[in-house]
Amino acid sequence: MKLNYCNLLVNILVGLLLGTLLSPLATWLARKLKLIDDPRSSPRKIHNKPTPCAGGLVLFIGLVIAILVKFTGFDTDIIKIIAAGSIVFVTGLIDDHKSISVFQKFLGQFIATTVLILLGIHVQIFEGSLLPFQLSNTVAFVLDIAITYLWVIGLSNAFNFIDSMDGLVIQLSQIAVVLMGISAITYAQPNIALMMIFLLGMLIAMSVFNSFPAIYFLGDSGSLFLGFILSAVSILLNPVDLPQASSWFFPIMFFTVPLFDMFLVVFSRIRHKVKFYKASTDHTYHRLCRLGLSSFRAIEVMKLESIFWSILGMVAIYQPPVIANILFGLFLVNFVGSFIYLDSSPKANNSEDQNIFYGP
Repeated sequence: MKLNYCNLLVNILVGLLLGTLLSPLATWLARKLKLIDDPRSSPRKIHNKPTPCAGGLVLFIGLVIAILVKFTGFDTDIIKIIAAGSIVFVTGLIDDHKSISVFQKFLGQFIATTVLILLGIHVQIFEGSLLPFQLSNTVAFVLDIAITYLWVIGLSNAFNFIDSMDGLVIQLSQIAVVLMGISAITYAQPNIALMMIFLLGMLIAMSVFNSFPAIYFLGDSGSLFLGFILSAVSILLNPVDLPQASSWFFPIMFFTVPLFDMFLVVFSRIRHKVKFYKASTDHTYHRLCRLGLSSFRAIEVMKLESIFWSILGMVAIYQPPVIANILFGLFLVNFVGSFIYLDSSPKANNSEDQNIFYGP
């Protein structure tokens, strides 16, 4: 399929229209289904009134409509991803209605990823002969399947973890889908580009309802589903004319901020002997606010980090393997350095004042 730029315009406008029309409907439906985040349910909640978790409904219904009307860009692979992702969506929806255990949520994600793999979508790093030595086909396949589970489940949870402030996940997702769309155009993958631009339209509309003060939250159904969709689509991004030794890591750089936040929270909580799956105000956003940044500035810093490392990743894949991997090494140094600083700073870890998380 040859990319028609008129289709890009149509897709973003239709996504924008669907996101706008579905948001009030999903908000009403979420209230009817009792998909409500009540601040009284936990002392760690920083919003002050019961808020419907409607974001997942908007995303899921919008994507299903696009499939049913056979919208441009929604090819077989995209349909497979959304079909597998529906399991994650339902799992999150159940949790939004009535909290389920961590194991039950993980099981839903595991089943969804298994379905994705059975439908033929999985990472192909070792099967693509990334290593300088040859692995047997079986070993290469097993390693790639293991990485697929880690990537899809890990990124799904990263989006769920970082959903700690109104509008944050949607704004970071907008950056990711724009750059993934540009990459898809560059790699001559028009269907992915069209799907990403459609999703961008929906996210722009949703940001009006999800920005501070939020009319609705994404909820687990929204953040997990969005993370699943983007992680799976990133697997399909394939710069076929470029050396894999220069391109294997660029999806990681697209999702720098969500992945960093998840690693920061999980390892910090483990180090401090706190249950890593419990909600708390120790995310990257909260720590930046404690360091003196306003809510707006903290979010802007995270967005700029996401843009910078994503663009660097796109540049790196066009470099010789040695240069590309040096750039990735610099990324890792920044990743680890930021982790150490935010985890060790007494001011960033002071949890006494929560009022700093409100306002501009």
